Amino acid sequence: EYEFKLKKDGLVVSTKTFDSHDIQDETMLMDTAITFDKLKNNTLYVLEVSASFTNPHTLAKETISSGPIEVRTLNSFSYTIDIEQYDTYFEVNITLTDPFHNYQLAYYEIYEIQDDYDWFLSGESFGFTSLGESKTVSFTIDKPSIIPVKINIGLRNETTMMYYQIISGIMIIE
Repeated sequence: EYEFKLKKDGLVVSTKTFDSHDIQDETMLMDTAITFDKLKNNTLYVLEVSASFTNPHTLAKETISSGPIEVRTLNSFSYTIDIEQYDTYFEVNITLTDPFHNYQLAYYEIYEIQDDYDWFLSGESFGFTSLGESKTVSFTIDKPSIIPVKINIGLRNETTMMYYQIISGIMIIE
């Protein structure tokens, strides 16, 4: 069992737990995400992670902890997104106002929806074009032949995968 404590100014803001026994297929454990929401912009948080387990040699319950990890949330930004649907594709237009240049790429990812998990099919990233204080990007997404699928559209930092934001989703069921 894992415990994730998020602290701000030495006080616990949120605690989340995760039990790896809850996942039937152990290969999917690497895709598990722990998400903290409602965080303040441009704020320093400290994350502490601990894992409790039964030692297979002594059968005693043990806990190990990682060192604290400091994470600063990004500054504020705003965006508009317009998605037009056509017979064989979607046309996406994004305008981003990002004064601190948090995001340099727009992206989409297509996942096949399965019973236990979603299977990644394809994706692509696109750079923005500056337009005054904003930046824009336009791209198309071909409708996949495999159904059902979900399409995530988001923003990403080009230097670290830690900074990304899903801003829209499309579900194709039939």
